[in-house]
Amino acid sequence: MPQIPLMVLIYEGIVQQLFHYDYSPSSEIVGHQRIYFNYSQEGKNDIDTLRTRGFIFVLRCVDANHIPVVAYQASPEGRKALEHLPKAHQQKVDKFISAPRHTRLTCFSLPRASTSDPACCDSQGNE
Repeated sequence: MPQIPLMVLIYEGIVQQLFHYDYSPSSEIVGHQRIYFNYSQEGKNDIDTLRTRGFIFVLRCVDANHIPVVAYQASPEGRKALEHLPKAHQQKVDKFISAPRHTRLTCFSLPRASTSDPACCDSQGNE
């Protein structure tokens, strides 16, 4: 999972009171535009801790515009640790990351030459 969508999920978890972190506005370049979103340094620190303990892998690459991108993936050790997560926690996580049936996921869309409603797109961001 790319870093920016992961940080958005962490923010959404804060709003839904799943995480007890603080957040503040931050800016990132997406495509050729600078966007602002709410960023949790505590959430980022926990991601870094999981990385240093070997529970997640970090992939650093560049996008089509030659802008550096960071992505995360659960390691085999991380997946094994998730098997020992209490059922109650598993259910909270599953409920949080799952969209209700027959509804569209919140999607992100950069402004385009033609104006369209970004809320009317599928989970891939397509209209």
